[in-house]
Amino acid sequence: MRSGLPAFAGAAFVPEGFHGRTNPRTPLPVIRSLLFAAALSPLAGCAAAVPAPDAPAPAGEPRAVVRLHVDLVRAQDCEEAFDLALYQSRAVELLMWEPGGGRCDDRTVAIRYLSRKTSRDGVIRAASAVAAKVSAMPETHGAP
Repeated sequence: MRSGLPAFAGAAFVPEGFHGRTNPRTPLPVIRSLLFAAALSPLAGCAAAVPAPDAPAPAGEPRAVVRLHVDLVRAQDCEEAFDLALYQSRAVELLMWEPGGGRCDDRTVAIRYLSRKTSRDGVIRAASAVAAKVSAMPETHGAP
């Protein structure tokens, strides 16, 4: 009682030597970590809403291959952009680029897809949507 007033009068009573920690042996980084974890806990519910990664298709799932001759849209990453666009479909399993041709023009690609999930025409339509020019090569039965 420095001013002659009782300790509870006026401002909140703070004992001498109190520095904001209830236990002076609790390190401040631990308290900060606990506060940080408490602040992030509401975001944990958002993570549960994210779909699980794709599981590989079973070995017995029927597959088919379509070979296409394509001219890709000219860009720095023309092949990568084409790949990413087609891989958006879970029916497309693998794209195999054949050597030769230019960087974006006169390319040949074999696309392996799950035939229960899409058709040959569906794959050709998807490729046509992202390439400048697409022409299907004759069907072959077996590996490309």
